Amino acid sequence: MKKHISKIEKVTRNEVVDCLCNKCGKSIFLNDSFIRGGECVIRFNYGSVHDDEKHEFDLCDECFDEFVKSLKHKPEMQYVDFFHCMHCTKIGKEL
Repeated sequence: MKKHISKIEKVTRNEVVDCLCNKCGKSIFLNDSFIRGGECVIRFNYGSVHDDEKHEFDLCDECFDEFVKSLKHKPEMQYVDFFHCMHCTKIGKEL
């Protein structure tokens, strides 16, 4: 859960001033460029009780690891290289 404030400058824009883990509530905000954790996005398909809904939430590293370990089947994971055109490499690393 990100907390925003509006700053009045030449242009008004929203700026992230804190980011809280939606599960445990601790702050995962490092500075204006980095968040210690991850944003999760879940999109439900047609026919689901959550038909066409999109849910977004933030998790700290510890809560994310706990969530993944609770799954019966390990999710697919990719490393994302943000510095080279978002090139992704699939891996089979165990958590």
